[in-house]
Amino acid sequence: MRIAITGIAGFLGSHLARRLVEGGHEVCGIDLVHPLEAWRIKDVPVEYQWGPVGEGALALKPVDVLVHAAGVTGPRFARQSPVFTARTNVMDTVDLMEVCRRQRWAERVIHISTFSAYGRNPQPGQPI
Repeated sequence: MRIAITGIAGFLGSHLARRLVEGGHEVCGIDLVHPLEAWRIKDVPVEYQWGPVGEGALALKPVDVLVHAAGVTGPRFARQSPVFTARTNVMDTVDLMEVCRRQRWAERVIHISTFSAYGRNPQPGQPI
């Protein structure tokens, strides 16, 4: 299968890419991380597109499955850059889904997240 991963240079995306390649799949990825800084996938044979996910999808040929793992996950950065965070986490996702819908770019879409979306479990007696 041909599988695209957004956020491929991140922790989850890079590990997924490695496993999919090992399983014999053709993998491509999109990330805002510059290719020279994408150290987690430097030894993984993937097609890499640098830029916003919607534009990046248009630069790649269609895929069987899209795994959408891109997004700002760090609360500290999100508080410091709320507009960038909203653009990346919300509008880039909308743009990507529009590419999938209009261009029929992906047969299936899987949207994943990280533990950062849930936060940590407070200790008993501490405020939430």
